[in-house]
Amino acid sequence: MVEMYAYGAAVANHNIRHTLVKHLGPATPEFQNTEYWQFLDDSMENPCEDLYEPILPADPPVGIHYAMYYGLPGDINQGYMYYKYRIPSDILQCDSLFFKLPPATEWTSITKDFAGDDKKIYWKRHAVWLECTLIKYGNQVLHALKSKLCPHGFNTRQGIILHASQTPKTAMPVP
Repeated sequence: MVEMYAYGAAVANHNIRHTLVKHLGPATPEFQNTEYWQFLDDSMENPCEDLYEPILPADPPVGIHYAMYYGLPGDINQGYMYYKYRIPSDILQCDSLFFKLPPATEWTSITKDFAGDDKKIYWKRHAVWLECTLIKYGNQVLHALKSKLCPHGFNTRQGIILHASQTPKTAMPVP
């Protein structure tokens, strides 16, 4: 946080002009009017169905605000949610597990769960898309890193569940 304030003070002090862009690092889909959360259309495939390939819209955001949480629930203490503080610290160990996607029903239940609230359906679709996409990209990054860090092989089983009550303290397989 300090660097953000320092940057703001420095550019203001030196009269540096900026162009406002909204697509570089949106924080939360709830900020639909002030950030770039208009990239999914109604025909988007279920991003939680395929275990490996991210389902990308035509113009996804360049980055996201990593300190936020993304998923279907409205409360961080409930359900499946991608949240950086749920990632076990031993995730890079050769024997550690990869992330497991939430059930595909996270996506398919949005319309039913929030029937009549089009605004909430809209941002929940973005939140669940981001949850499943971050998990898939996370697994791709883990694979790339472990390919370099683990010359004798590594575990690729998808078993780390990012759920409020089910996230393990360790990424290691439980016997």
